[in-house]
Amino acid sequence: MEQYVRDARIAMIYEGTNGVQAMDLVGRKLAQNGGRAVQALFRIVGEEVAAAKADPATADFAAGWKRPMANYRRQPSGSCRTACRTPTMSVPAHTRTCI
Repeated sequence: MEQYVRDARIAMIYEGTNGVQAMDLVGRKLAQNGGRAVQALFRIVGEEVAAAKADPATADFAAGWKRPMANYRRQPSGSCRTACRTPTMSVPAHTRTCI
């Protein structure tokens, strides 16, 4: 029984530090340099999705990316940075999907 209690306490600490690291990544690091890293990631994802659409073996998979990519393109520039820097705002759905 004691081991279960210790394991449960360690798990809480471990999960808490993962949460802190995730908040740091989304809140600070992804917004650095005007969000260029995230924009580069979405550019690469867009290129890969376009290539996957051309291959019949991966066309269905690529079709699943149509909506998230459209949502990303529809966001006003800087909305990702604003959401990342404002703790009361939620992170846009397209970033949750892809990050």
